[in-house]
Amino acid sequence: MEVRYQLRHSPVRSLAGPPEGDARVYPVPPSFLQIGGHDGCVGRGRAPLWEGVWHMGYLGTIDEGDARTDVQRMYAADRERQGYVSNYTRTFSLHPSAYAGWLALNGAIKGGMDLRRYELATMAAARRLRSSYCSMAHGKTITEQGMLGMDDLGRLMRGEPVEGLSEEDRQVVELADKVAGEAADITEADLQPLRDLGLEDADILDVILAAAARCFFSTVLDATGTAPDAALVEHFPRETLGVLAVGRPVAAGDT
Repeated sequence: MEVRYQLRHSPVRSLAGPPEGDARVYPVPPSFLQIGGHDGCVGRGRAPLWEGVWHMGYLGTIDEGDARTDVQRMYAADRERQGYVSNYTRTFSLHPSAYAGWLALNGAIKGGMDLRRYELATMAAARRLRSSYCSMAHGKTITEQGMLGMDDLGRLMRGEPVEGLSEEDRQVVELADKVAGEAADITEADLQPLRDLGLEDADILDVILAAAARCFFSTVLDATGTAPDAALVEHFPRETLGVLAVGRPVAAGDT
């Protein structure tokens, strides 16, 4: 099975090709060319891929044409669900059993939680972890599901007061933030506000699990240089992209 390097959708300014001295060949997956463009980003109808944006994930990934068995099923599931293969799925093509384990773990956590609570906990953790990819992916879900509008999403990412959040929402965000960034400093007093609002210990554990699971996934994506999907970039207006790009930049001029 051939392992090929894939072009990643992330900005590197003023590059006309691969990095100097890099003689490797980087085939571009046809699926990437099928994604429409966004100002400052590459897509159909835009400049040639090598003229505007050139960024690679740090690892080789398995091309769709060479995918077999488990990897083929991973890619097919993405296409059936959303019409394209996510960059994170391509990254995990090198270890499909780990990806299956992640889906099982995250599915078990998410399946036992209220969706709004899960998304807010995940978003808070992604923000603290400075994960642009996860912030964009879950910001898209939050806005599409009507949990928050674009303006309130921006306020949440900036740590500003958000009228659309209940007191329970705010406490979920605060705890998830601490789990992602200061877990060793958490005391039982940090859990008490959610208990006072009526959450059971199992509910509080769900918030902790959602945030802790995000630590794993976001860290893998950033450590491998996996950039956000073009479809995620296209979902948000430029000003919202600016606050969602808490770590890796996602489009030239947006951060």
